[in-house]
Amino acid sequence: GTRSQLLEQDVIDRKGGILGIGRVTTVAGDIDMNKFDQINLSDDDQITFKATKKGYSILSNHIATTYSVEKVEGEYVLTITDKENFRKQKFLVIELL
Repeated sequence: GTRSQLLEQDVIDRKGGILGIGRVTTVAGDIDMNKFDQINLSDDDQITFKATKKGYSILSNHIATTYSVEKVEGEYVLTITDKENFRKQKFLVIELL
């Protein structure tokens, strides 16, 4: 979702900085797992999300070599290339910029 959507749903936090400058976006520590769509990595290896003009940012701590993202016909397609290491994180948080 967008930053405002993720903040509103308490999925991310904005910390630090002075008067809003230098703040860092982090994934909240106590996320309600019911706010996420679930996928079965045994069956699925792709996640599709809306393409925006400014792009996206993956906020969860997934290792970059465990997935790839490409733009296909107005959408982004995230392909999981290393399921074993990708699933070490329980959730994926994508900020649409």
